[in-house]
Amino acid sequence: MERCTNLTIVALVVVLATTAGGTWVVFTYPTESTDSTIPHEGFAGIETDGGPHQVEGAIYTDGELFVAYDAVIDEDGNGILIEEYGGDQFTEEKRYGTDDAVYVMQRTDNVEFAESALADDEYELLDHEEEDGIYTIVQRNDEFESLHRDYVVSTERLLASNTFYTDYERVDTVTEDGEGFGVYEPDESWTIGDWGQGTRYTNVEGKAVVHNETLEMHELDVRFDATDASTYADYHLAADDDIGTIELVYAFEETEVDVDRPAWVEPYAEE
Repeated sequence: MERCTNLTIVALVVVLATTAGGTWVVFTYPTESTDSTIPHEGFAGIETDGGPHQVEGAIYTDGELFVAYDAVIDEDGNGILIEEYGGDQFTEEKRYGTDDAVYVMQRTDNVEFAESALADDEYELLDHEEEDGIYTIVQRNDEFESLHRDYVVSTERLLASNTFYTDYERVDTVTEDGEGFGVYEPDESWTIGDWGQGTRYTNVEGKAVVHNETLEMHELDVRFDATDASTYADYHLAADDDIGTIELVYAFEETEVDVDRPAWVEPYAEE
């Protein structure tokens, strides 16, 4: 079971006399660690081997998109995955996977990204063009296991790695299609790295929905502020640049889906 170490509000207090007038400065250090209180065995999309299912997720930092993805996988493992990356560049990737191959169309305004994609010898280059500063590259790869395992899971692991910094408390139980799910709300917490650097997580809100039996995450909608701080003094004195807001979104559903070959693949598909 994956766990994230969070720090409780148990503190060592150091008091220093700073002036003859008796001014006192108090520094408190979180010192005792506990495990996150949300039970989980991974994200449902990571653990599911193929389809049929649909899944979507996203990470936002300071209100700006970092990465978003949307995937549908049918019972035969055929699927469509669309990813979009934010930041200072525009990059969009579309993938269509079958038993035989995966087709990839990448559109970007980042020259280095385009050059790296064109130089990737694991893919057969089918087409490429540049128009108005946007590079479009179409490729094919025959050497892959499945769209789900080779591409969808890697993005979901990135999302999962950012989820369990905050602590969680179970607040409700819901039933859907005869299956039980626990509903958890995030709580404030600390994390401390191997070298003593710390981060405090505050202004937390949202919910996580976990299957009662498999302990897999099926839904996530969580927001929190992350502040670089190893003590309460660090936290209260933190500058705006030391504080970042993170939003995590995820939804998984096992359902019958139809995956048709996209129009952009038609000119290159091998019958």
